[in-house]
Amino acid sequence: MTKAELLSEIGNILDQEYSTFKELETNKEKAEIVLKVLLETIQNVMERGENIYMRGFGSFVNKKRARKMGRNVKAKTPVVIDAHFIPSFKPAQIFSDKIRESKVLKQQLNEDKNQK
Repeated sequence: MTKAELLSEIGNILDQEYSTFKELETNKEKAEIVLKVLLETIQNVMERGENIYMRGFGSFVNKKRARKMGRNVKAKTPVVIDAHFIPSFKPAQIFSDKIRESKVLKQQLNEDKNQK
């Protein structure tokens, strides 16, 4: 799913389930609803087995984990962990570069270094 398709789906949900959205008085109330719908939509899309690709931000993808043997630490017995999917986020290169070059975060690194 692309960003445009995600926006379309969110718009449809707002039209169908939040008919009073336009009548809300504060931007905070509107932002709360949009954020709630965005997060729910991402979860629902990924639950359907689709991935979401947002250029310049990143990708939400389902990663498959193979079946493996684990260990119950308390009982000291082997446990079979079945194959399953886990949600994952991979930031876009632009996003990663922005974080890497952040003056604020570099300053925090320097402060942490000086405290040691």
